[in-house]
Amino acid sequence: MSLKTVASKILANNPTSRIVFALTGKRISFNHLTIRFIAALLRQRIPFHNLTIDVSDKMVSPLTKSLIYYGIYEMDEIKFVKKYLVESEDVVELGSSIGVTGSIISSIQTTGKYISVEANPALINANRNNIALNRKTDYVLLNNAVDYSNKSISFSNGESSLSGRVDRNGSNASNVSVETITLNEICDTYNLDNFTLVSDIEGAEITILLNDKSALNKCGKMIIELHDTEYNGKIYLIQDMVSLIINYNFNVLDQSGSVFVFQK
Repeated sequence: MSLKTVASKILANNPTSRIVFALTGKRISFNHLTIRFIAALLRQRIPFHNLTIDVSDKMVSPLTKSLIYYGIYEMDEIKFVKKYLVESEDVVELGSSIGVTGSIISSIQTTGKYISVEANPALINANRNNIALNRKTDYVLLNNAVDYSNKSISFSNGESSLSGRVDRNGSNASNVSVETITLNEICDTYNLDNFTLVSDIEGAEITILLNDKSALNKCGKMIIELHDTEYNGKIYLIQDMVSLIINYNFNVLDQSGSVFVFQK
């Protein structure tokens, strides 16, 4: 273990993280100065599940750095990816953000295709850097939003990798326009006829469930975080979406909170 790694662990053992761990059993530093020091010591490359995550991009907030450093970033999704993803499976990841889950997928796959889809243009460079660090085979990175209503859609970047989302009302003057794509278009373009879907798109998953039977018929497994959401004036709760997915002949294989594993 290097001196810098040792020093980062000493810095991480601050009163805030000890109190949070005592209360929740989870290690996280809310001291932004501390995590900045740790990231600087590690040259903005944080170890994560035996991989390396580049956190140098300005869109990676101190909170995100803390979540990665303490190994709890997207904890449920990553737990299920490691448990259920088969090395030869083709994977479409929607909402791939800065490429952390994609790096885990890349460490498992040997022959499977990997299609990474991220709507936020501000995250594409960080995503590409992390996949380049952790993947040995080719992949595809798409800067698109999954949608079925228009050729493009308004997207609010937010201030960090955790806060971007589709804004169907276009209410924010700082929004950017992002070209849309459907899940079935991805399947057709990249010849996917039996793929695993990994998805965390903040409620936009409802658009797929209501509009893309063709793609869902080609999907053999889902690792998906579901969100209560509103679409076309109607509220859809998580349980409503679970029912929709089951109607496509999926069974619930596993669940942790709002993260589900479905399998045909």
